[in-house]
Amino acid sequence: MSFQFTRYPFLSLSGFLTVAALRLCAGSPAADTIYLESNSTAGNSVFTYRFNFTSAPVLQTTTPAGGIGVFDPSFALGPFDSDQNLTENSSGTLLFAVNSGSNTIAVFNIHPDGSLNPVSGSPFPSGGSDPVSVGLKGNTLVVVNKDQENAHEVGISFDDAEKGSRGVFTGLVNVTTFGKEQYQWHANPKGGFADPDGPVVKSTMNAGTGTKFTLPAASITVIRGKVAR
Repeated sequence: MSFQFTRYPFLSLSGFLTVAALRLCAGSPAADTIYLESNSTAGNSVFTYRFNFTSAPVLQTTTPAGGIGVFDPSFALGPFDSDQNLTENSSGTLLFAVNSGSNTIAVFNIHPDGSLNPVSGSPFPSGGSDPVSVGLKGNTLVVVNKDQENAHEVGISFDDAEKGSRGVFTGLVNVTTFGKEQYQWHANPKGGFADPDGPVVKSTMNAGTGTKFTLPAASITVIRGKVAR
């Protein structure tokens, strides 16, 4: 089995079950099944629950994900800020899950009863540090690696599969960045505070074929400009 992994550097609790992501599979072979990820630093797992919409979900299986989760005892903004830690393919036969603490992506076969088993070779390298989100289109899995410490240089292209063309930013582009240099949360028993607390950083640059864009550590970067094909 092979998948094209696309890397986008982006900007358990010990003894507790952490809900990393939830997926209700209505209409798939594993109908009325909920998947939860433990995010345990002792060994990440995916919990499979059956749910009939009238009573409490019932745990069916616990499947190791082949990696570990993350834990920040300060509960400051950081590794817990994530979304879509689990995702399925459109036919409901494969489940993808992040192992944030070991920088890998686990891939499972979904059986008709909702149970899971890892595909051959799982888990796979995420291509970066601290994977927190996955998205799937066709046979391309997009992984968001939320690196807290390092900037990354990336190339950006826009592929049109129907027309068989590829576009790139060209001319003057506007870049807006909001990262840990602009915002940091400091937790305390009373709730905490932000320092610094903005503003965003705005800049412009000339782009074309082969241009690389630098994404600062732990940041969200918005790039706007014209695309030429």
